Amino acid sequence: MLSLERWPRLARALLSALAGAAYGAAFPHPGWWWLAVPAVAVWIALALSAQRGRIATEGWLAGFVAYGVMLRWFINPIEVYSTLGPVAARASVVMSAAVMGFYTVLLFAALARCSRQIGLAASWWAAPLLWTGWETLREWIPFPFPWGSLAAAHAMQGFAAPVAALVGATGLSILLALLASTVARWMLRPSQRAVTLAALATLPLVGAFAVGTLIQVTLPQGPTLRVAVLQAAISREQAGRDKLEAYFELSLRAARDGAQLLVWPESATGYEIDTDAPYQREVRALVDGLRLPLVLTSVTQLGDDTWQNSSVLLQPGRGITAIAPKRQLVPFGEYLPLRPLFGELPALATTEDFVPGSKPLVMQSGSATLGPLVCFEAVFPELARELAQSGANLLINQTNDSWFGTTGGPQQHVMHAVLRSAETGRPMARAASTGISLLIDRRGRVVAEQPLMKPGYLIADLELGTRIPPGSSLGRVLAGACATLAAAAMAWSLICGFRERRARPHRSVRAVLPQQGGTSASSAITGGNSKVRGDDA
Repeated sequence: MLSLERWPRLARALLSALAGAAYGAAFPHPGWWWLAVPAVAVWIALALSAQRGRIATEGWLAGFVAYGVMLRWFINPIEVYSTLGPVAARASVVMSAAVMGFYTVLLFAALARCSRQIGLAASWWAAPLLWTGWETLREWIPFPFPWGSLAAAHAMQGFAAPVAALVGATGLSILLALLASTVARWMLRPSQRAVTLAALATLPLVGAFAVGTLIQVTLPQGPTLRVAVLQAAISREQAGRDKLEAYFELSLRAARDGAQLLVWPESATGYEIDTDAPYQREVRALVDGLRLPLVLTSVTQLGDDTWQNSSVLLQPGRGITAIAPKRQLVPFGEYLPLRPLFGELPALATTEDFVPGSKPLVMQSGSATLGPLVCFEAVFPELARELAQSGANLLINQTNDSWFGTTGGPQQHVMHAVLRSAETGRPMARAASTGISLLIDRRGRVVAEQPLMKPGYLIADLELGTRIPPGSSLGRVLAGACATLAAAAMAWSLICGFRERRARPHRSVRAVLPQQGGTSASSAITGGNSKVRGDDA
């Protein structure tokens, strides 16, 4: 078997692209989750065995292909809902994948530097931490977009929730990356010992599953609440009045089914609850008539020219009792990063910047303390943790994924959201305008699902959260440690690489030029004539 280090340059480049495609395919569509760990194993093996001239090529190809496959659903909202057109829509996906490709080069460079400086054996153990730190850093760099994590690829599998309850989604990624790293060890050093290590690497995952399951079973019981999430599955272009009537009808049906709390999705009607007086009167009349609390979202006014995207609670006889502004805005959707640069583009210049909320806000409704996560916020573990620590015993995720049509975007969004329940020990009511709506219990198990583009409502008795499992806090500690390690390793690899590039020409000159009768290399360059050097000076 030809060692991977000795593979021809072209063969390694093709393997990088193939591994990238496999990682992208682990997410919907097609959602072949079992490809994720083998794909990461190939990435780690390539990075640890990469020669200096191949790191950038192989790392960029792996990231570019992976995110090109994973994020191709970007095309739908840009092509359908913007003025950019189909060519620009596809170009935007290519550019997004290219950025992630460059970001992946940093991971490859850090792994390669570790291999050269601390040895291959130590690097196999460092690789899972660097991989997970690289995932965590995407919560901030280049824009907040921690999409497509290794943990998320496995979120819908039965073992994921108990592991997340113990060590969080971050710990789940570490354990899966550890398994991938031991497979990479076998790829680079095929032996019976490598096979044994790969088998043993499953034990921490099995142990975490067992302990996490025990933690979930022994959590104190809480009161139950009959929650209904509504999904009208009406296209964005349809009139707001049609949407309002559809949600009124679904609300009436859910009330007859015994609902104690109604949850509408993000942008359910398009009306603004705080500035549109007729709309507010109609919704208040519905809430008072049904004698049920309702959570909806609305654009709310903060100042004369400032707006927020907010979750709003209305209660019978009291009207609006709480407004919780969204804290994590969607780049290029709700705000424009680097506005001085991108603001000159006509298709982007009209993007209005929303103002993010400044702190976690919970909303009280009877025995339920609601923790709102609006759309994109469900991707960030820290936001759910802060809500749980602020007293939330039920997470509310309201989203509008209609932009993505029937692509894999909504399913990828769901894969992140379900981990938030497992980490925090809180059930989640997820209302999506066109799907996928879910009711998730406090153990992270989906108890009811409304498919894409199918109108209706879900209703179930959800046991409210009590004690927070360790995965919420421990996961963030691991995330901070891994992110710090990864950032340091990436910076170290860049600094060392820069120094080596500066020093390399001098070393090559000394190696090539002959020593003539004791004459130094510097004399050889000038032919031994100091006057030439002086004249040149």
